[in-house]
Amino acid sequence: MKAITEDDRRKIEQSVYDGAFGPFTSENIVKAMESLKTNEKHCIQHLAAEAFQHFSPDYAKREPIRQRTVKYCGSYGSISFFGYGFSCWEILEKTLLPLDHRIMPEQYGDTIVAQMGNAVGDHRMEFECPYFKAKFYEKSLTAHLTFLRMDLVNLINEIGKEANSPHRFCLRI
Repeated sequence: MKAITEDDRRKIEQSVYDGAFGPFTSENIVKAMESLKTNEKHCIQHLAAEAFQHFSPDYAKREPIRQRTVKYCGSYGSISFFGYGFSCWEILEKTLLPLDHRIMPEQYGDTIVAQMGNAVGDHRMEFECPYFKAKFYEKSLTAHLTFLRMDLVNLINEIGKEANSPHRFCLRI
């Protein structure tokens, strides 16, 4: 799934490099922005499908993400949300924010993932944001999540369940 979202980004970049939007004029800038806006929905749906893959208890059976879920987040014997294999936290954030009609923070320190890392680094074993509460356990290297915005999680579940169906991504978000 990650390759799909990377492909989306590459297609947009390639369109810009190839001059698919035409010369640099205000008219073409407006066209380019409209094109990007239409692709935005497609990209969010791919991210939601990927978040579903990471947080579903049994992705193969298309089980929905539950309100309470446990996620392993250990790296080299400690809790971590960064590095190889931990992009699921960033994907979750990049899915929840647009579904809630909010933009990604400009400063990395303002992101949910960075705030979670800071909480664990400061030995605060609980974290809360507008989307979920998390309790961290060092012994099992897990995060126990309780989702607060089930409306958004239900959207992710709906998109994730439809990800490989013939009517793929025909949902309104």
